[in-house]
Amino acid sequence: VSQYSHYTRIETEHPVELDLPAHYVAVRFTSDPTWGDRPETQGYVNELVQALAANGPVVALYTGYSIEGLSEELTLDACDGLISLRDRVGPRESARLETRVLAGADLCVCTMSSAVPLALCCGVETTGLYLGQHGFNVHWWHWAVADVIASQLESGLAVVDLRQVPALQLADRVRRRGTPLRSRRATARRQEMNRGGRDAGIR
Repeated sequence: VSQYSHYTRIETEHPVELDLPAHYVAVRFTSDPTWGDRPETQGYVNELVQALAANGPVVALYTGYSIEGLSEELTLDACDGLISLRDRVGPRESARLETRVLAGADLCVCTMSSAVPLALCCGVETTGLYLGQHGFNVHWWHWAVADVIASQLESGLAVVDLRQVPALQLADRVRRRGTPLRSRRATARRQEMNRGGRDAGIR
């Protein structure tokens, strides 16, 4: 992959029309229905999101329009600090606005989906989740591509088996990665985008 591919940073504007906070964590969680892992993954991501949202805004990249094939979006329980894009974005502008929301994030936390390479191409530090060795083996080529993107663009990538790291512990690790230095970098990056004109992990 690294010999035959070249990736460039996605440059885009912050989605000011959505009135999002200055700093937030972007999340997207999906589950392949053929794995039979939905209940376990569902409970984990809700605990994770609630812990993240207790310490700062979290934006869920769910618009109701998915290009993930058989994968299903996991339902997130409503909680203080969780911002949903559902019903705020139409089908024609969904992909464009999701990219802009992702590019404006300080951090991204998601299961293996199109959000992983997209976040890395936007320069956003990303934590990717999978479920057990089977989940990693099924998507190993996705992780290989993500690793190449992270290396080429110097974007941070952490890969986490959710059976090995408790949700509250992971939330704490994610928060510690969002240091004041990181926030200053994100602010500078956002200012650069608004004029027209983002390190790593566990596995």
